[in-house]
Amino acid sequence: MQTAFRWIESGGGPLILIPAKALADWKGDSQDDDSDCEFTDYGRACQVYEYVGVVDCGPRQAAVVVAEPGPTTWLPFGFSGGVIAKWTYAPGRDEADAALLRLKDPGVLKSIRWDLGSVEVEVDCDTMLLFDSALDRERLRAEDCFEIPVVPGRVKVGAAIYEPTSDLSFVLHSVGGALPVGSSK
Repeated sequence: MQTAFRWIESGGGPLILIPAKALADWKGDSQDDDSDCEFTDYGRACQVYEYVGVVDCGPRQAAVVVAEPGPTTWLPFGFSGGVIAKWTYAPGRDEADAALLRLKDPGVLKSIRWDLGSVEVEVDCDTMLLFDSALDRERLRAEDCFEIPVVPGRVKVGAAIYEPTSDLSFVLHSVGGALPVGSSK
């Protein structure tokens, strides 16, 4: 069935949003020795229990988003920035797609309370990558990733819940200042 959006999923852990230049530094769940998985990049991402958090990625930073597994998509708004949407529950893909298409209405976006926390990450390139935090550069495939255009500098990532009806729910993450978000937690 053709849907309005392309969806990606994690294998069970959080998704990571990293500057494209930092991809070589992200090792996912790979280990060079027999150390505990909690010390891997993936393990550190799993230690973020909020809706959004920051972890180091080599000399750069990455944002941890969408801590719980589930279908996730990217909705661009303009040249840079947009919304990451994680489908929490919906009767089906058609209903999920229709609800997300309503986000293109500025009135709907303004009605959402962006109050679940926000972070800022310093980005030194014009693209960030969104993918399963367990993956590394060697295992990452184009179909498992979104390329997200951003303006280099401090990129704000904020979180909100979007429940347009009682049977539809999404966790949203605003990226790049596309939307006003609440204060940092």
